Amino acid sequence: MSRSSQPTELAPETHDDLRIVQGALRGEPGGMEKLFARLRCVPRILAAINRRFGKALQDADLADLAQETLTKIWSKLDHFQGTGPLDSWAYRFCFLELMNRLRHHYRWGKLVGGSLDGVDPAVASTALEYQEVEERLDELGPPEADVVRLKHLEGMTFPEIGRFLQVSPNTAKTYYYRGIDWLRSRLARTRSEGES
Repeated sequence: MSRSSQPTELAPETHDDLRIVQGALRGEPGGMEKLFARLRCVPRILAAINRRFGKALQDADLADLAQETLTKIWSKLDHFQGTGPLDSWAYRFCFLELMNRLRHHYRWGKLVGGSLDGVDPAVASTALEYQEVEERLDELGPPEADVVRLKHLEGMTFPEIGRFLQVSPNTAKTYYYRGIDWLRSRLARTRSEGES
């Protein structure tokens, strides 16, 4: 749920994504094909996240993870409300599934006395930090969380974010700085609560 009090206007592509999802769920002719075409982003998103973690997972593991992630997305598809683009919604699934895989490998690696499949403790620690940020971004909600993810995780510029979300670059900046301020405050509060 967004903590922003102002309603945001949905981009036209978001309306299209909602229609695609609803059509697939209703079993409309061609609905699944449109959905699968739209979800081709999942392997690319997983590969991008994996690169940020030093390519901790091999290509074969990523291919398996893409299938598992698509299955998870399908099982939750009826929760898609169209408050943002489908690929932004899918990003969260990709991130969580990859983090789960890294934690799994790290736990097994510790049991056998070292790292497993190239996942070392430093990567696992970074993965846990990313997970904390992702959890706070989920609390923040769109559009601010989407802009922060696109800026920091995808490396997009404000004009690129604006085009992607179909808002002006200045609106993207406003969402970004509002989101970053909230995120810093929330992370500081969470960490201070953990220390006490």
